[in-house]
Amino acid sequence: MLHSDNAACKIADKLRKLLASAEYISRSEFISSRAAAKLYNVSHVTACRAMHILEQEGVIRCKKGAVPQITYRRRQPRIACFMTSDFSHIPPENCSAAPRRFQLLMEGLKKRNAEYKLYSFYDLAQEHFSKRLLDNVDGLLVEAGFSNLHARALAAEFPKPKVWLWSNEPLLENGNQVLPDFLPGMTEIFKKARFHGIKKCILHFNRSFFKQMMLTAARLSDWEENEYALVEHGFPHSQLNAYRYAMNIEVVPEELHICEVDLTAFGFYQAFTDRGYKVGDFNITGIGNLEGRGHLPLGEPCITTLGSNMEYFAERILEVLFDDIAAGKPRSRIERIASELIIRKSAFYKK
Repeated sequence: MLHSDNAACKIADKLRKLLASAEYISRSEFISSRAAAKLYNVSHVTACRAMHILEQEGVIRCKKGAVPQITYRRRQPRIACFMTSDFSHIPPENCSAAPRRFQLLMEGLKKRNAEYKLYSFYDLAQEHFSKRLLDNVDGLLVEAGFSNLHARALAAEFPKPKVWLWSNEPLLENGNQVLPDFLPGMTEIFKKARFHGIKKCILHFNRSFFKQMMLTAARLSDWEENEYALVEHGFPHSQLNAYRYAMNIEVVPEELHICEVDLTAFGFYQAFTDRGYKVGDFNITGIGNLEGRGHLPLGEPCITTLGSNMEYFAERILEVLFDDIAAGKPRSRIERIASELIIRKSAFYKK
């Protein structure tokens, strides 16, 4: 046995993942040892030893002068998805960020030839949150927004690989988390605000996580404490609540309203325009790019915001999940994906 060869074992791990990938799910031939050596930048001897490890495991069959044959066909991975809503039937042109990122995950699962089943809170309750629902499941995707204790317990106790979805801050849960990193984009907002002549930033928040992130960005951008103000809102995120609040506040051209979410930002935008103000009389920015795909409002997006590349975000979530499935063990890791500043007419907009 050559398992004591550390370099060969590492390459064998990489080859197992490659074998379990969508590329090889329906093929009978595997890559050669020379191709493996080139792919992973190792010697031909190390690649041969790695291939021999897989052959000893019965995964491939090697014959001198011939392409290795895949002798073990792994069954399709089975994935359970705990989702608050089923967006799969919404036409893409009508998708806001939430349905679109959901559909991207489903497209990625199909690409990987995975079997998957969706469970809403109602579905789980109908089955009395039974663990048997996950008996033959290889991996779990679960929305972090599931607040029901029974649903969260079922997900938390799942012993195999899983990824918690759509959280903006780390959760106190076991399992993987792929999170947006808004700090770089928020820091850029403060720097651009200074460049464009903003004298004061009004920071609107509900959650302490966003408060701390905004304050950190302000300090990294050399804003003094007297140059920004904190406004904590007790009302839940709602376009209507934000609209009512913004109907009664002073509008100052040299101030920038930074809102925790685009819902609040758009409520402000509507209130200011309904009061007769025009773009340029005010500056507003949000977070999340919620209106970026035909939602809030239907039509051309108008809110300057922070957003993440949804295609890359969804792909990375699935890579994390399937890496753990291929490795045969669950992990708990946090990965952050940097956001980008999307400038539209609500802030820093020049005709």
